[in-house]
Amino acid sequence: MLIASVGSGQLITRFGKWKVFMVTGSSLLIAGFALLGTIDHATSLWWVSIFILIVGLGTGMLMQNLVLVVQNTVSVQNIGAASSNVAFFRTFGGAIGVSVLGSVLATRVTDLSSGGLARLGITGGSAGGNLDIDSLPDPVESIIRVAYGDATGRIFLIAAAAAVVALIAVSLLPNRPLRRTIDLDSTPDGTQSEPFGDSESADRDDNDRATDKV
Repeated sequence: MLIASVGSGQLITRFGKWKVFMVTGSSLLIAGFALLGTIDHATSLWWVSIFILIVGLGTGMLMQNLVLVVQNTVSVQNIGAASSNVAFFRTFGGAIGVSVLGSVLATRVTDLSSGGLARLGITGGSAGGNLDIDSLPDPVESIIRVAYGDATGRIFLIAAAAAVVALIAVSLLPNRPLRRTIDLDSTPDGTQSEPFGDSESADRDDNDRATDKV
């Protein structure tokens, strides 16, 4: 994530083009979440690490560059408000996502563990609420671990669907090049500011007039 964020930021600064990195980041997110959606309790940790790496690359290209795009589309006076809106909706969406996906995971774990315990002849509840899994009997411990491993893939499939929405939204963003100047439309007192070149010429004229008087 760090490498993708810094690397894409450097390339955007150099070439002034950002949309290709945003679309690429969204595509990597979809691919990474879709691959993580295939994992179960038997998946090797090496494969899980590779899938997480893909998600990290996509996140690095997308999240911070989105702030850059928002700041690039507003005037200098509104950069603070625009950045705070991005942070607010990112936090708001993250809270909703954690709640929804956490609920999906808990429900899936309960269903899988209940089915596994029923095959052992254990009924009347689920051991999924026991946080100390090591204290459980070996057959029950195995069922709970398998339930968590198999249930995790589903939340990543839901995240992949959300990433598809993000890709569509990014694709619809206007592809404005990065601006090279600061648009100071007005001064703090509400009057129009003079361009830098005009102000310098006016100062030169005043100095010339003062010299003539002397």
